[in-house]
Amino acid sequence: MSVVIGILSLNNSDIFEVDTAPNTGTGITNASAVGDLALVTGTLGLWQKFGANATDWYKISSLNNQRLISTVTQSNTTTTYTSITELTSLSLPIGKYNFEYFGIHQSTNTAVGLGVRMSNVTATLGLCYGKFFVSQGANGTALNYSYDQITSTSNFNSVLANNSNQDFLVTGNGYFTVTVAGTVALQMKSSLGGAGVSVRSGSNLFIEALQ
Repeated sequence: MSVVIGILSLNNSDIFEVDTAPNTGTGITNASAVGDLALVTGTLGLWQKFGANATDWYKISSLNNQRLISTVTQSNTTTTYTSITELTSLSLPIGKYNFEYFGIHQSTNTAVGLGVRMSNVTATLGLCYGKFFVSQGANGTALNYSYDQITSTSNFNSVLANNSNQDFLVTGNGYFTVTVAGTVALQMKSSLGGAGVSVRSGSNLFIEALQ
């Protein structure tokens, strides 16, 4: 049951502050009219009433969509995945999410590639799938290295870089489910211990909450 915490009346419509999504259980118990709005406490989104039943609400926007962008260089010289600080989400509630990643990276050595993945930090993830493409050659002269992420602990990496200390691109997208609320992050590692890879300013991660 969705419990009403507060009500604000505005222009003959009511705005309800509620504790859980209003389209589950018995919905909002207070009288509400078609067109009324409900704002869920926390980050579950904004809902609007579309019918006469207590559970006739649909989400019209999500407060869980997050666009993260890196503004500084972060490096990793180990083969252990490390969360990219500026590409770590705010806390996400239980739910389903898509993600898209556009990354600008460098390697200190052409013989050193990198791995990237979406993974949990403080959240618990159920399903976690992604498809990543890592540039391995100068523009247009070599195929990307591609791999499928099938769990939050998948461990893959390219083994080459097109040039040392020059930008190359990494793109990826996928889907994950949060089963225990918390944060997630794009993570990065080097393919060879002691040799550095880095993520550069302008790399960005978009997380989209699904209804």
